[in-house]
Amino acid sequence: MRRAAESPCPNIAEGFSRFYPREFARFVRIAKGSLSELLDHLKLAVRRQLVDPETAKSLDSLTRRARGACTGLLRYLESTDPDGPPVS
Repeated sequence: MRRAAESPCPNIAEGFSRFYPREFARFVRIAKGSLSELLDHLKLAVRRQLVDPETAKSLDSLTRRARGACTGLLRYLESTDPDGPPVS
């Protein structure tokens, strides 16, 4: 759960430093996948009573918002020329 939660930001940062929209989008997709993984881990943590339902609800909401932001960024990146000019 910790690795899934820590993964999205570094992936987005690494993708941004690649400059080109196609490469950046690849890393955003990886970040989005980690956020989906985190949602799954949260459900399991509640079932195992490792996280109380109210905390999980708050974390679920934040995770879904972050995943939605990734989706919006992907829409933008996919609307640009995939090989340039570089994203700045």
